[in-house]
Amino acid sequence: MSTTIRISSNNFSGQTANITFYPDTGGTVSIGDVVIPYDYTADYIYGNYDLYFSAYTKTCSLVIVGGNFLLQENGGFILQENGDKIIWNPA
Repeated sequence: MSTTIRISSNNFSGQTANITFYPDTGGTVSIGDVVIPYDYTADYIYGNYDLYFSAYTKTCSLVIVGGNFLLQENGGFILQENGDKIIWNPA
């Protein structure tokens, strides 16, 4: 059964990101260029998502682990309460 997540951002809404997904089961999935917000549907969604915003030469990372989430930017944690950068919401 597929699951859908919505990747959205307060700062980068409407911007294009190149998304690469690294499932925690191994391997690499190139999702490609998408406009944020973006709905990603797959059989397996857990792992690390790298979002590269070419207009800003900035990479943000989103980590989904067992239904919980951690937000990261260049290795630094971001609290969702900050309303900053990448926020994901289950669809």
